[in-house]
Amino acid sequence: MQPIPILIAHFRAEEKLMQCLAAIHRQNYAAVEVFVRDNSEDNILFTAAINEGLYKHAFRPEVEFVLILNQDAYLLPDTLDHLVACMRANPACGIACPIQLAEDGSVHWGGGLQLTPLGVHRCDPLESYTADFETYWSNGAAMLVRTQLVKDIGVLDSNMRFICSDADYALTARARGWTVMVASSARVHHGSGQSMVGNNAIIHRIKCEDSAYFYKKWLSTELFQDMAYEGACVHPAEIELGRAYLTQALNALEVPPATPALNLQATVNARVQAGINFAKNGFADMAEFAFQSALAADAYSANALFNYAVLLLRRHQIQGSVDCICRAIELQPGNAKAYEVLGLAMCQLQQYAEGAQCFSKAIALQADGAPAYAHLGHAHMALHHYDAAAQAYSAAIKLQDGSHHNHRYRAAAYQALGQDALAAADQVKAAFSGEPVLPDTVLEQRKFAALASDFHMLLAS
Repeated sequence: MQPIPILIAHFRAEEKLMQCLAAIHRQNYAAVEVFVRDNSEDNILFTAAINEGLYKHAFRPEVEFVLILNQDAYLLPDTLDHLVACMRANPACGIACPIQLAEDGSVHWGGGLQLTPLGVHRCDPLESYTADFETYWSNGAAMLVRTQLVKDIGVLDSNMRFICSDADYALTARARGWTVMVASSARVHHGSGQSMVGNNAIIHRIKCEDSAYFYKKWLSTELFQDMAYEGACVHPAEIELGRAYLTQALNALEVPPATPALNLQATVNARVQAGINFAKNGFADMAEFAFQSALAADAYSANALFNYAVLLLRRHQIQGSVDCICRAIELQPGNAKAYEVLGLAMCQLQQYAEGAQCFSKAIALQADGAPAYAHLGHAHMALHHYDAAAQAYSAAIKLQDGSHHNHRYRAAAYQALGQDALAAADQVKAAFSGEPVLPDTVLEQRKFAALASDFHMLLAS
């Protein structure tokens, strides 16, 4: 049995590392070696830490595979067996990933879809994963890498220090003829918290810089158009929108947050407002601290619960968001926006019918809320209720006629209904306002996976 080195970038959370190592030692595949790069004192971040392990182990002649693993990713006993079996059955596979499960057992990552403007995971119900399959990009929280791939394309790109280097590695591998796969029987429990975070303002800057480099490296290339899930439909305007967001985020870091540090005498509402201001300036961890501080002072603050739920949803901590927003609804049952946030969370959990019910409730409470109608349209698209989706988008357009992205969404619904003339007319209206015109094949593709990112993008509406 050939040894499999397991490379872990560790930062301070000793209890997570101990749980991770315990899961490794329970592997059926016994020939494992653990390499832990401790970043607790000199935090060289994810990419450099993993590259240190790759240089040490991936070029050993007796090593065929290495596993890259987060300290908060916990393998099931047969995970390595299934990953290796996937590799053996697919000689062209350079990277094999397990399905990542959230704390509640739902699928947190079951394959990579869009990369822009935010990474979108495939999160189908667990029982739907019945066979190994190719995916667009890998997730560095847990991925088995064939050492021949490392010898072929090198180690991770150190220009991306904290994020993006895993997706970049997958695209690079695929560009060189390798495949990237999800081993459908392999499982790993992955916590929703971020590893290796030290100074959060610095980390936020690094993440923005990593994303900017990824944009520069990939998004203007024909290779990206050929290989990315959304490659065929990435419009220059969408790329520029992403770049503008990154520029704005980086510029915001040139000045301190708009709100000074909290003091122990701050009122609950002041703490909530501080959290809102921190979030607007890109300091998500500080915002979370502010909302938690507000709730510590008053656990029944509907305002704190609502805003904390929105932040958690934006950070993909879906179950925590659901818990907060349900408590907020108990306190304020007439809050239409709270039902809208709950609907967004339900859709993130693939519970689209429940999401549609929440959006309908929000509309019943506030009939002039255009975003709720658009969200309802998205939920109906996911349920393949295209006629209902078109009606919802029409209501959103009537209420917010200047928001032409709803014409593009309705075009997708019309396309699904076979009403090509109506779809074309909506495309023209979207194009008139500067929205990219999407070809029919892309409209078909965007029923619903590519619309998933809109749940994130429309949170602020």
